[in-house]
Amino acid sequence: MSEKEETSPEIEELQQVQHVGPKMAEKLVESGITKVADLAVKRPEELKALLNISLKQAKEMVNSALEISWDTIAKPKYLSEYAEWVKNNVKRIPSGCTKLDSALGEGIPTTAITTFAGEYGAGKTEFCLQIAVNCKKKLNRGTFWIETEPGTFSPKRLEEVSRAEKVSFENDEFYIIPAREIGDSPHFLYLTYLKAEKIFEESMKDGVCKYGVLVVDSFTSKFRGYYTGRELFPDRAREENRHLAKLNQIAAKYNVAVLLTAQILEIPVLEGQYAQQAKTDHVKKMWGGTVLEHGSTYLLYLRKQSKKDWSITVVDAPDVPFETFQFRISEVGIRDA
Repeated sequence: MSEKEETSPEIEELQQVQHVGPKMAEKLVESGITKVADLAVKRPEELKALLNISLKQAKEMVNSALEISWDTIAKPKYLSEYAEWVKNNVKRIPSGCTKLDSALGEGIPTTAITTFAGEYGAGKTEFCLQIAVNCKKKLNRGTFWIETEPGTFSPKRLEEVSRAEKVSFENDEFYIIPAREIGDSPHFLYLTYLKAEKIFEESMKDGVCKYGVLVVDSFTSKFRGYYTGRELFPDRAREENRHLAKLNQIAAKYNVAVLLTAQILEIPVLEGQYAQQAKTDHVKKMWGGTVLEHGSTYLLYLRKQSKKDWSITVVDAPDVPFETFQFRISEVGIRDA
């Protein structure tokens, strides 16, 4: 181990823990455990296998780490403190539909996952484009776009919406990972979040991330193609949970708005259609199951009603009642009906 590694902040911090010397600390860092708090939340059984130590020693390490980091993890806040933090930190990005924005408190919030569900042509990608442009216009922050289905992202359409808002992106203010760069399984999709996270971290300046929006369009497509049988539903649910946990972490850490699009599917049984309509005002169901429903902070259902009119329904939100709003998709982007 080099002198630089011996004196790195991670190595020094971990050596505060009982039974952790320089070599043990180095092994922990190599395993992704870089802070005492990371060690405090590990299960002793995991550490036993990871470090090839006794269970007793592993338990003592976890308890020691917990004792050291107790005052710095999961710190509670008074209600007034939290309300003030939300007011000062959570940003709102206009969506183009002013009535929806008004209901949401001036737009789509950062630090949250917003999922747009709907059929082909319902306006899911259009909303993501409009929000990306409005984020640049209002917050002067860029966008990281993950395309999972070939050809769904249109540079020409982004240019049209940007021109209408008198916005232009510098080359490094709009990153896109094309669908052809992502493998067929959701595991490859997960790696794109890590790529985004790395770019977000490198862009931080004075505590502000250069990017305000992370789009996954569509979130469900890789899962649909990979988990094709009912017997794979438990595996699908576990992988969805892993994805949503990472996306929530990114949203909170970098104060970005995570936007997901999701396809919907037919419900063959009439009783199921009635139940779905009572819950969402739609007779079709979002693909992805309850994991995606619960993992989304805001769940919005979109529907094309005629050649000129669309609707968007707030199906689930922590601070907005169930309500439907009308909008239009024009040559310049999302607008009020």
